[in-house]
Amino acid sequence: MPDSKSYKVIIVFDDGVMGACGGIDHEGRIWLVPTWLPFPAEGYTKPERMIPLDQFRFQAFDPPATGPGEMAGANFAVNDPLPRILFFVNPRGY
Repeated sequence: MPDSKSYKVIIVFDDGVMGACGGIDHEGRIWLVPTWLPFPAEGYTKPERMIPLDQFRFQAFDPPATGPGEMAGANFAVNDPLPRILFFVNPRGY
């Protein structure tokens, strides 16, 4: 995905913990990218998977948020809590 613009997206998990997730602009939509796969020999990374941001209610920050903490530099924030399973795959499969 050369030339994809990257973003910082603030999310809150269903257990109340707030965090940041990477995001990219791809094919005219913003996508959340929970995990990047490294390809060091080739000199790039690529998304393991992508989740469309526009399926959730969200806010855009233009210019990016100034803080505090995780909010600093954020371009977007998802309004509602999201389940952790969307972002972290449980090795036991549940």
